[in-house]
Amino acid sequence: NVHDASKRLMVAYKDHAAFKKLNDTAPVPTPSLSTPCNGVIGHWLWTDGAKVTMGADGVAISDRGQSGRWTCADAKQSRITLIFPDQPEMNLVLNEKNRRLEGKDKAGWPISVGRP
Repeated sequence: NVHDASKRLMVAYKDHAAFKKLNDTAPVPTPSLSTPCNGVIGHWLWTDGAKVTMGADGVAISDRGQSGRWTCADAKQSRITLIFPDQPEMNLVLNEKNRRLEGKDKAGWPISVGRP
């Protein structure tokens, strides 16, 4: 439904604006375009059906109205840190074909997501 999709986008935008304002004192570093971590840029499908878009600016936006941020934690290993408010920090590694992100959250739960 186009109306529902539009409504979710507005909620995501407002959530992102509030998250960004909250974090203005600690700006998110923009990933360098030359880093292997940039393979994470684009769309990801989570096992619960959520679709998350990782932007080149370090912002992650879920189709469920959440926004967070990602940073390149280790370019040599293509390892990123992904943070959404009210969720454990996630440490994920991008596979060599840029098709899967795998790792664990701070609580120790395994995470494996793929491209849609």
